[in-house]
Amino acid sequence: MSHTTTIHRKGNICGFVGVNSILAVLALALNSCALPKEAGVNSTAVTPKPVLAIDTHAHIVRALPSVTKLPPHEEKLYAMSVPEKAEFLRREMKRANTAYIFLMGKADSPADDPLGIKELLEIESLTPGVKIIGAADPRRGLDSRHMAAARMQLKEHRNKIVAVKCYLGYLGAPDDPGFHPYYRLAEECNLPVIFHTGDVWGPKPDLTKSQPLLADKIAREYPNLRIVLAHVGVPWHIDACELAWKHDNVWVELSGLVLGDDKSVERLLEADPLPAAIPGLVISDLVNALTYMNKWDRVLYGTDLGPIEASMSNFRRIMERIIPEEHHHKVFQDNAEQLFGVNASMVGL
Repeated sequence: MSHTTTIHRKGNICGFVGVNSILAVLALALNSCALPKEAGVNSTAVTPKPVLAIDTHAHIVRALPSVTKLPPHEEKLYAMSVPEKAEFLRREMKRANTAYIFLMGKADSPADDPLGIKELLEIESLTPGVKIIGAADPRRGLDSRHMAAARMQLKEHRNKIVAVKCYLGYLGAPDDPGFHPYYRLAEECNLPVIFHTGDVWGPKPDLTKSQPLLADKIAREYPNLRIVLAHVGVPWHIDACELAWKHDNVWVELSGLVLGDDKSVERLLEADPLPAAIPGLVISDLVNALTYMNKWDRVLYGTDLGPIEASMSNFRRIMERIIPEEHHHKVFQDNAEQLFGVNASMVGL
């Protein structure tokens, strides 16, 4: 969290007449605007540009039509046309100073779209900085024809696809046999796998299948597979961070941790210090888990745009309060660049 100090000086001007008086007034006014050397502030310094963020977790299409009922704000977003979604993304990314945004594919997709990315490819063509995450569907993972089609689609669009997503809790546990072909495909194509971990939307999904410690077996069985635990396993933050502490091939990611609309988030931002807990998030547990792990090169930033109601910019502001400032560059940009092979400076905002 950064603090900005503003220095104010006042100059009293009186008793001048004529041209010389005007010149004297101008000189005194200019002098009164200068920052005094004794204040320890370099008046020629330029404020650094905020870190360009890489949002590694967002939704712009409905990922699981047959599994979940969505809130109105999310339904409204997904009902937009492709050009409207592209315009919305460009606006949100600019406001949040975000260079890249990774959009999640949908698992309930037709046979000719095995990774659920067709609409995302259209959006990507209209939106600089969009990358795509294909969806793994364990219900079809043991179908050789489906996996052959997924491999073909992935390789055709490999320059646009940065990861594969497994919707744990909604579509099975990490050791579901139908997920394993996707793990092998991800290894073959040098792609990370993102696990939904922790809280699920609504009563129907199976929460026992999204507990982050279940990923320990996969991290051991596939030591070359890079695994991202989305949402830091909320509310099991310490469990998720333990896996990243234990395994060199596991990362944690911060998306979807703050509920509520912009007004509620802005009220939260006014709090100093932040409260220990808010609805849906025990902030102190998250901070303690990240501190315990102490591997800031294994922490990724994401918003969960779509499910979250607040704007990308306000979600980012909350995360900037929670993450120590000395780690901002790693968390918001560097770690994602290294893991997913993107370069934030190559995208013009």
